[in-house]
Amino acid sequence: MLRHLKHLEKRDPAFTWAGGLMGWGVWVAIAFLLCLLSFGNEKTILAQDDPVLSGGPLLRKLSLDLRGRIPARAEVDAVLSAGKNPLEFVDEFIESPDFLEQVRLYHRDKVWPNFDNPERLHYFDYLQEMEVDGQTVYFHPYTDGAQGCKPQQIISVFPYWDPSTKVNVCEKTVGAFTTLSSVGTKKPTPDKKKSYKFDCTRRWDVRYCGCGETLEHCTVYKRTLTQLKDMGDEGPRMAVEIIRLNRPYTDIVTAQWSMRSGPLSHLYLEKLSTTPVYVGDLFDKKWRAVGRKPVHSGYLTSAGYLRRFGTGKDWSVKTLEDFTHCKPLTDGSTNPLFASAPDALISNVAQFHQGWLWKSTDRNSVQLPPFFGFLPNADNRDTSEFEGQSGQGVPAFASILAGSESFRRCTVVSLFQYFVGRDPDEVKENAEILKLADWFRDVNFDFKKLVKSVVLSRAYRRTP
Repeated sequence: MLRHLKHLEKRDPAFTWAGGLMGWGVWVAIAFLLCLLSFGNEKTILAQDDPVLSGGPLLRKLSLDLRGRIPARAEVDAVLSAGKNPLEFVDEFIESPDFLEQVRLYHRDKVWPNFDNPERLHYFDYLQEMEVDGQTVYFHPYTDGAQGCKPQQIISVFPYWDPSTKVNVCEKTVGAFTTLSSVGTKKPTPDKKKSYKFDCTRRWDVRYCGCGETLEHCTVYKRTLTQLKDMGDEGPRMAVEIIRLNRPYTDIVTAQWSMRSGPLSHLYLEKLSTTPVYVGDLFDKKWRAVGRKPVHSGYLTSAGYLRRFGTGKDWSVKTLEDFTHCKPLTDGSTNPLFASAPDALISNVAQFHQGWLWKSTDRNSVQLPPFFGFLPNADNRDTSEFEGQSGQGVPAFASILAGSESFRRCTVVSLFQYFVGRDPDEVKENAEILKLADWFRDVNFDFKKLVKSVVLSRAYRRTP
């Protein structure tokens, strides 16, 4: 600026420094007003007096939070050399493919599926591998022993994970002498001191039943790790699809569809479904949307969510923490934004769960492909209540939840916590948070607009 004014002083005899500075101030004021107008259509919150980030530091923060990477050189030059406001990049960042990956990571952290342990499935036994004449042979250490079987005992089968290609397996591992209908058959226990009534639908009884003609009761450990990872990613992928299609964010709890990858498709198709939804081979990593039965409801009945939080109470507590309370129920926060959850509320929400089962001997239970599990007989379901409204089953609860003030408030608070890195200040920010929650409803639960409003706030741009 000084260089420009000195240049004017040399060229214009009538130039005065007072006039020059005043003229420059007018242009700065106009630029500032234009900046305000350019962002005036978004709901902004938390007009604090704290100093805020600007320039390069703000650009870097926006790029890392919205795209997961540092800004490009051209973007840095536009801000540092050309004077572009970093906030002008917000729309571009939010519309980028990188933003959808950040959405996935946000939801993965939010619901914490924690599927790092294959034992959580409680359904499969694991095949071991040995080499015979340069070829891989699968065997079960219980039926064939720790060393596997002899070459003359090897047969070929078409495994469930690759139905078009034969694999070698020890004959006893297949165990074709018994099927899932063998419930109740007596079998000697390992110590042979007594008989045992085994049930081939139970993971720990697979050793008595064999792996089946297509090895459908067993799996390979490394493959299971991939399937478990995808099971934990089903809900976050659903969130990505909702935001990608600009669907209302309430779909996160109400949608009657879900997402499938190839590995996850095989998990549900070959092990736990009767009417399969096939979306690709075992090694197909692409995710696709699939329909589900009306008893399903968004994240709340995704396989990973239900398996990780298997009882009605666990499911109720986790659902309240994720979608109404925004904190662990034992946190003890006094801020009214974090609604209390008395035992009666937990119990009522648990009643909507209706006792989803992972296995069932009740013939009236309804199996729910392409999700694994059973739902008890509909005639035995009780009505429950949430926020003054009553209904039966998870879809009824989800419908009430999606229309509640607590859901939209918690969505705002969760994003605030994620981007700002702290809880809202009760005195300075609660009222604005509640206003933003109502605005979120008025814009049809547009998740991208809500993210934009949070990152435009002074609370987000504060100086660390």
